[in-house]
Amino acid sequence: MELGNQTLVTEFILIGFSWNFQNCIFLFILFFIIYIMTMFGNGFLIFTVIVSPQLHTPMYYFLCNLSFLDLCYSTNALPRLLRDLLSKSRSISVIMCLAQMSTGLIMAGIECILLAVMAYDRYIAICFPLRYTTIMSWRVCRNITVIMWLGNIFVSLFTIILRPFVFCKENQLNHFYCEALLILEVACDPFFTGQI
Repeated sequence: MELGNQTLVTEFILIGFSWNFQNCIFLFILFFIIYIMTMFGNGFLIFTVIVSPQLHTPMYYFLCNLSFLDLCYSTNALPRLLRDLLSKSRSISVIMCLAQMSTGLIMAGIECILLAVMAYDRYIAICFPLRYTTIMSWRVCRNITVIMWLGNIFVSLFTIILRPFVFCKENQLNHFYCEALLILEVACDPFFTGQI
């Protein structure tokens, strides 16, 4: 399929929220409070696990990883959202949008695997309590964590590096965040749009 004469998109405009200033102020305050509570809550949990020797077990190690993941996930979207709520221009460059999308995909993949690992950890603790420390040793926990993080980073970035996106359609995204499905909708490449 021939794409014809089209202008390449260099930035996107996020139009997910109202342009009404009063609504934006209310949403800014609401999301700012949520973001601060998320940062303090997860930071406090991580701090408590680190400073309490009795919490140095695989269960709390993975819970600490989940809290750190939540901090990263929130920081990926909310600071940009807060900035856009107070800004007249809600534009984001294509590179920043792809970075935000990739980071979100990485965090989502890690969260799924981490929840499965946490379920497996509890299964071992309940079904094999005498062998628990042997099966879920610190070496195993660290290896799982490294494989989980590096594997997801590799898989998420591999697809973008292998076949980069080309954008030449509209540059408005009806969202407050660069989400993968929205990015695929505005991509010009027939491979991504299902027109091959």
